[in-house]
Amino acid sequence: MNRFFIAAAVCFFLYAGLGQSQEITSSVFSSGGGATVAADNVLELTGVIGQTAIAAPSERNGLALTSGFAATLTDNEVSIPLNIQHTPTNAAVLENQRHRVTANVTPATNVTSVQLYYKNGGEQTFQAAEMENLGDDLWQQNIPAVYLNSRGAQYYILATDLNGGVYRSAENYAVSVAVSGVAPVNISSKQYKLFSLPLAIADADPLSIFSDLGEYDNTKWRLWSTELNQDNLNNAQRPFREFLQGQDFALETGKAYWLIVDDSYKIQSGAGQTVSLTEDFSLNLVKGWNFIGSPFDFDTPVSAVRIDSLVSPIWQRVGNNWSQLSSDDVITPYSGYAVKVSAPGKFRILLNNSAMPVGGINSFHTNWVLRLEARINELQDTYNFAGVAADPNPQLKKRNHNEPPVIGDYVSLYFTNKESPNFLSSDIRSSIISEKKIWEFRVISSAEGSVEFSVRGLNDLPDNLKAIILIKTTGDFFDLERNSAIHLNNKKDTAMRMQLIVGLADEVTKFITEQNSTPKTFKLDQNYPNPFNPSTAIRYALPHAARVTLNIYNIRGELVTMLLDNDLQESGYRTAVWNGRDDSGRVVASGVYFYALRAEGKTQVRKMSFVK
Repeated sequence: MNRFFIAAAVCFFLYAGLGQSQEITSSVFSSGGGATVAADNVLELTGVIGQTAIAAPSERNGLALTSGFAATLTDNEVSIPLNIQHTPTNAAVLENQRHRVTANVTPATNVTSVQLYYKNGGEQTFQAAEMENLGDDLWQQNIPAVYLNSRGAQYYILATDLNGGVYRSAENYAVSVAVSGVAPVNISSKQYKLFSLPLAIADADPLSIFSDLGEYDNTKWRLWSTELNQDNLNNAQRPFREFLQGQDFALETGKAYWLIVDDSYKIQSGAGQTVSLTEDFSLNLVKGWNFIGSPFDFDTPVSAVRIDSLVSPIWQRVGNNWSQLSSDDVITPYSGYAVKVSAPGKFRILLNNSAMPVGGINSFHTNWVLRLEARINELQDTYNFAGVAADPNPQLKKRNHNEPPVIGDYVSLYFTNKESPNFLSSDIRSSIISEKKIWEFRVISSAEGSVEFSVRGLNDLPDNLKAIILIKTTGDFFDLERNSAIHLNNKKDTAMRMQLIVGLADEVTKFITEQNSTPKTFKLDQNYPNPFNPSTAIRYALPHAARVTLNIYNIRGELVTMLLDNDLQESGYRTAVWNGRDDSGRVVASGVYFYALRAEGKTQVRKMSFVK
């Protein structure tokens, strides 16, 4: 390194010539002020003492220093940045065929090597390959054919200069791969499957994808998607829209669909191409429930998912049961998921994401939680929680999540409370001290037979607390210390109204005694819920054993159905359930109805409303 000091420098002009650094070969000092350095030298000004000003360049376009103080100039080597130019292909590349990547790297005289880094979608590590110089500034290398598959491919380019400096292409590039299809999805016979296809399908008409099933015949196969308008849906209706031949219905990338077939079946997606791996994926959502799936043929972290206006966990369908995903889980290809949003918005997958927690039962601290489960035959609903939070929290209501919708054969256990008109899968209460807490819940199934109801987590209850179950439709109590599993006879599509009572042992015992005590007067209570759909409970009190008749009438006074026909009943509190159907089994019209109870020569009448 050469340095020189000039004892007359206030003004300077620096010219940086292209190419490599060179030694200072000439300088001219003049009494009139300054020194001039030839233009073929490259200098770096490293220090100036005194005030400076720009002087006009000399005829040689060199460096001019004039007048009075001191400056230090150093002939440091200056690296010229490498420029990587690459134009990716816009067309999809055929699967299992290598893909050629070319790049221009300038200045060519300053390049020592160029590497191509590539990987499949979903992989963490890039593979490296040296690119071949084809002369001047042009380089090439191939992405191996094995990487051109349904997962798509990503790559970038690195170049190294003479001084060891490393330069990266401005972005990651993606290769969209045209594939003949993705792995088939297996569908069991006579069982609904929520599925998605990780591909942008060329022909998304269901009749093309399921062509080997023949013309659409809902006795042999049925296909459902999300209902587009859910504003008027009530709890008894489900957010499903069935495919009908001739209507505008196409399978969209990122959506999930319900399919049921008469015989076992394998879904073949047909031809399509992979979704971009460099742009965040986005899908429009409707208000209410939406069924979504992964657009990629590889696992995607839940932490990369963003859903606008989300008011539920991400529910995954596994067999005949739902479960919640946490931030540590992944969204898998071919699977289907359910989410509920409070307003139209977007489902997005961020390809460069930072972790964000997803709400669930474990997303806040609890003192204790009980898990309630219901099973009948091969059907089950096991993801339901009642508990008490560790601290008062105004956000608890938002953590009480909706029960996901059911389709086909099902069993469903869900909580209800005055603060939420929706079916809830969890009901976590404040830790505010009270002598007892009561959780209202229902169990309903499309199957007839014996339902097994069970409670897990009883060992986590504090020692001073007692838990019991009240079957409100029968008035029976079950002490959970002795009956952690209860078997109940189920009537098809008729909700069994139940309560979980947890509190201090003395208070729970007192509650049981009061419920079992003999009423002093004949009384008909207001039905609950009201308005209702699909069923409601009618509670009444008998001070003595009596024959009881309970009828339902429409607003014209016509008999709709008879719930009790001169039945002999013992004294006590009793409950009858109406399922909203007439004597012929047909669902009644929306409107006002009356229920009349006759016993001991007395009659009481109340009004109720059925809504669809």
